[in-house]
Amino acid sequence: MAAETSPMFLQERVVKTVFGIFRSRAGSNIIYRLLLTSPLLVPLRRSIVLNHRSPYVLPALPLSVAILSTCRQINAEATSILYTENIYAAHATLLTGLPWLMSPSRPLSAPGMGKRITRWYVNVRLDCDARFSEEAVTKAFSGCEELEVEASESMFRSGGNGCLLLFRNVRGVGKAKVSGSVVRAFASWLEQSMMSEPGTKIGDYAEASYEVWSHTDR
Repeated sequence: MAAETSPMFLQERVVKTVFGIFRSRAGSNIIYRLLLTSPLLVPLRRSIVLNHRSPYVLPALPLSVAILSTCRQINAEATSILYTENIYAAHATLLTGLPWLMSPSRPLSAPGMGKRITRWYVNVRLDCDARFSEEAVTKAFSGCEELEVEASESMFRSGGNGCLLLFRNVRGVGKAKVSGSVVRAFASWLEQSMMSEPGTKIGDYAEASYEVWSHTDR
């Protein structure tokens, strides 16, 4: 009994318990998430996209994607976490064709990578012509798990909702968010449209009178 309560015995038991947890699939997933995901991705991406900052002047992200090259087992277990639990930024023209996670200068160029990703972020300029079609948007983002569409413009109310309307036929999104330089009522209508079941017919948005500073995300 004394031996079982000795500090050495208790320390060995704790170590065995901890290693047993980490060797389990649930424990491994905890480690993989610590290495392959980061809450800093979202604010750093906003700084790159909206403030036009170079990734070289921003702090390095604590992602350790090199772990995927350790062995085949780890690659098979952890790859899905990297692609399904991070929010990737869509390309300004090719959408899901050249997505990026940490820097637009380092996109995922391997064929078929976009099909693995389930969470997306799209920045839409309202004061420029869209460089993608409504059909391309519908095909790219319908059925994804999460989609954030952020509208931006160089001057307040310098553009309309034409570019955002290209997303009106997207369906089956698990969680949709429309933010930025957009009227809250329109954002809610577009969010509900994108989260509707595939094949659902949604009526056109009826713009009503509103107080600008009360109905926008500013």
